[in-house]
Amino acid sequence: MDPRKLMERLKGAAALTEQDVGEFSHFKGKMMKISVHSYAVEDWGSLSLLESRGMAGLMRRDMLVINSCVKDIPVLVIQYMGLFGRRMLQVHVLDVMKDKTAAGRFASLGRMAEQSGTAVQETPVEWYTPMQLPGSVTVTGKSSQLEQLAGDVAVSYLAAAAQVRQTGAVEGRYLRLRKLMSQLFDHGGFGYDAIRVCLQQQNTEDLYSRWLFGLGEAPVSGSGEQSDAAAAPAQTSLRRRTAEPGSGKSWKKAAERPVFSAAFLANRSLSRMYTGRYLKDFFKIFIKIHKNSGFFWRVAV
Repeated sequence: MDPRKLMERLKGAAALTEQDVGEFSHFKGKMMKISVHSYAVEDWGSLSLLESRGMAGLMRRDMLVINSCVKDIPVLVIQYMGLFGRRMLQVHVLDVMKDKTAAGRFASLGRMAEQSGTAVQETPVEWYTPMQLPGSVTVTGKSSQLEQLAGDVAVSYLAAAAQVRQTGAVEGRYLRLRKLMSQLFDHGGFGYDAIRVCLQQQNTEDLYSRWLFGLGEAPVSGSGEQSDAAAAPAQTSLRRRTAEPGSGKSWKKAAERPVFSAAFLANRSLSRMYTGRYLKDFFKIFIKIHKNSGFFWRVAV
């Protein structure tokens, strides 16, 4: 899948204004090169694209997120994953709505996969599975098919979202999104664990909450939903870590520094995390879907 072609298509479907994500725009992990682009969608939402490449291009993962803090609509997350020539696309339509009236506008997203010529697979069960609406699907196929499907789903989502009026309870919407972020930080998913190894936890929380899911600052409004506020758990701190304590270096430089130091190799748990965390999140999805494939078992071992 070519993310640039996808973005060209999306820019023709909605008025997008690119935002400055600072040092998150391009950074390197121990085994990955990652770039982030974030856009404001007209006056109602955000659209973000995370691209990651590893293993000399043999492993790639792209994630598109479209969300709104002012409209009571689902959150759309599209993940494309490629590993040694195998390709997979996952569409997640996450229900964070209080009023389900608008849910029917997004029902057509699921039918697009059936008409795309791709092979529909069983979606692995995750902590967010109960939140997924019928448009959620996992498919495999050619790169061109998956790129076309991702574009079709995103364009249809933008069109449906544009027809939904802004909610009068902005605070309640924001609290439900913050609850989603808290669950993501606790349980992982959507590439969070792999990125956290690159950026460390606080920077990764900032990246996901502020830029990928477009939460920004909490809204100030008297129309918030008290029931949601009472039900929301204590949120994980979203402070941005700009430097390692006492290092005098930015997190970006710290993430790119050589890692095979004596102290690093002496820490066996950290070494295991380095060699396994990047690939664990990647492999577990492929293995669940292709569990009968001896190829994937050999790679995983």
